[in-house]
Amino acid sequence: MEELVFPTATTIIIWIVTVILAVIPWYLLNKLWLKPKRFEKLMRSQGLQGDPYKLSLLRDNSKQIYMMMLQQEAKSKSIGLSKQAAPSIFSPLHQTVDKYGTYSFL
Repeated sequence: MEELVFPTATTIIIWIVTVILAVIPWYLLNKLWLKPKRFEKLMRSQGLQGDPYKLSLLRDNSKQIYMMMLQQEAKSKSIGLSKQAAPSIFSPLHQTVDKYGTYSFL
């Protein structure tokens, strides 16, 4: 009769590490790419328009950083409350609405 062979502690640890190393890349792919693209597709199917999703981890975002610095400077300066103040205060939103219309997303 055959004896039952139980896995050793090292075998169990190797299996756990293998499973973890297989799950983490899938989780990151899902969180950083698949979910945002699925959400973008859903928004477009409802008739909304907007810029496509870009994974900012892999791209040079120096232009975005520069624009954010300019916005911070603009916020620090005093500006009168008028209709012309809205584009400088809400510039990303204003640019998106000008480009894609009222039914759009950022």
